[in-house]
Amino acid sequence: VERSHRVDNEEFYRLLDKDGVSDDIHVFNKKLREWENYYNHHRPHGGLGGQTPFERLLERTRPKPLPKSLLTTWAGPRRIGGARCAA
Repeated sequence: VERSHRVDNEEFYRLLDKDGVSDDIHVFNKKLREWENYYNHHRPHGGLGGQTPFERLLERTRPKPLPKSLLTTWAGPRRIGGARCAA
């Protein structure tokens, strides 16, 4: 979190001060949304191996295939007491 605050200060707020838009709340909010989109979807992060936070999220939440050992040992659905079950 501290690093994010530092980057915000170094990259976002300095641009606002330079462009003189930090006094207008509507312009500020628009620029903040643009910055958040850039920061999370386009800006590479060294701590993430050059990935964006969004790329890392996709990588970590993508379903992984089952190992072949599980696929070959599963016998498929069975009937227990006339009812079909998956276990």
